[in-house]
Amino acid sequence: MKKALFLAVVAVSLLATATSEAVASENVKVEVTEEVTYQEIDVKELPAAVIKSIKVEYVDGVITKAFKGTDSSFKVEIKLNDKNHKVCYNKEGKKIENAK
Repeated sequence: MKKALFLAVVAVSLLATATSEAVASENVKVEVTEEVTYQEIDVKELPAAVIKSIKVEYVDGVITKAFKGTDSSFKVEIKLNDKNHKVCYNKEGKKIENAK
């Protein structure tokens, strides 16, 4: 009798766990992010807001290369004091990440 009661408790417990996992999996959000690829553009094609931000942050810097991303972001290579900096901006000129 004790074995039957124990097995019943275990069965109910497993069933409750499986049910709660099934409910939890329905509420899972999956975010798929696409890898951004960049194509080189002429520096003159950079938005004015991006150029303005660069002039503020890298006062004596020189833009050596510019790239436009598939997400409309811009990757810019800047030379300042013999160091190269790679920085990403959105089209409004806000820095969004350090470029790799």
